[in-house]
Amino acid sequence: MELSEFEDELTCPVCLMLFTDPRTLPCGNSHNVCLDCARGLWRNQTPSAYGSTIQCPVCRQVCSVSGGVEKLPLNLALRNMTEKLEAAQKGKTSKRPQAKKRHRCDVCEKQPAVMECVTCVVKYCQSCLETCHPKERAVFKAHVVSPIEGVTSRDCEVHEDQPLSFFCTQCGVPVCAHCLLMGAHVEHARVSLNSAVLQQKGTMTETVEALKVKRAVILDYTNKADAAMESMRAQCAEMRSRVDQECSELQLLTKELYRKLVDEIDAQEKEKGAELMGLVEGQRQKLTVWGGMLDRADHIATNEDAAVYLDVATHKLEMQMRGAVAASTATPSLNFTGPQLTLNMAPLRDAVSSMHFTENLVPPPPPGAPPPPPPAAASPAM
Repeated sequence: MELSEFEDELTCPVCLMLFTDPRTLPCGNSHNVCLDCARGLWRNQTPSAYGSTIQCPVCRQVCSVSGGVEKLPLNLALRNMTEKLEAAQKGKTSKRPQAKKRHRCDVCEKQPAVMECVTCVVKYCQSCLETCHPKERAVFKAHVVSPIEGVTSRDCEVHEDQPLSFFCTQCGVPVCAHCLLMGAHVEHARVSLNSAVLQQKGTMTETVEALKVKRAVILDYTNKADAAMESMRAQCAEMRSRVDQECSELQLLTKELYRKLVDEIDAQEKEKGAELMGLVEGQRQKLTVWGGMLDRADHIATNEDAAVYLDVATHKLEMQMRGAVAASTATPSLNFTGPQLTLNMAPLRDAVSSMHFTENLVPPPPPGAPPPPPPAAASPAM
């Protein structure tokens, strides 16, 4: 089995060329990319993730590269296989896939892509870039557009076997001599590739230093904000604990008050009940005696023997009933009132409902701010 049969497995998924310095991404499937391609993926991240993550071009998993893409592990086995394949192909016209395997324009899908909008995440050829993404339009002015590939020693995508030795300043892409003489960049302003590299390197260095200063300011601010957040959370946790303790004690006091009030009601009920029972007891005895008299009288009235009315017992019963009728029927006064208790929970209810924090109800003014004006005096009554 020849190495050429594994050429697809030895091709970078980004540049579609044989691996150069292959690095393994920390995604779940351990996909590989060229180091230069990893740098390009790293540069094309969104500003919020810039410098800390990279997206795998195969499985699209976002991987952490906090140490930089240069710290990604080198795949020695893959590099050795690639070098052996290149050695086996030595003498051929090209050791890399043909230009048709390079990045194509995402719009027309025909011409090779020369620029990519990092904001839109779309690759454009020169014609589609000018037509679909004109930088003069206000909506595209804030978009970041960069060349598809950095300056490398690779050949021109349009003219086979022609090295990229110039830089078109009008289009912002590396070009070969044929592009300037007979291609799409005729009469465009150009500089040597080395000059463009030096100029871009100087600009990049200045930008990096300026960004470091800006980043240090924001980092200091976020660190202070994080510290303030932690302090605030600790204070709130302490205050929450105090509130729990105070409310628990208040609940205990409320339960004790409830028991005290109920015991007082029970005592009043017992006392007033005994007083009322004493008043009624004598009357209940009268009801019992008089009821017995009436029962015996009813029995005599229903007796068929009329002589029963002449009996001594009957005469005695009549005398007792006459005495009962003549007796006073005055009863004790029932001007009786219930428990002499008045429950007034309003002050306690008001005190509980008005419980609040007595400090920092109003945020303090910022340092250096003038004190708030005193309240306006009330106008005199007419």
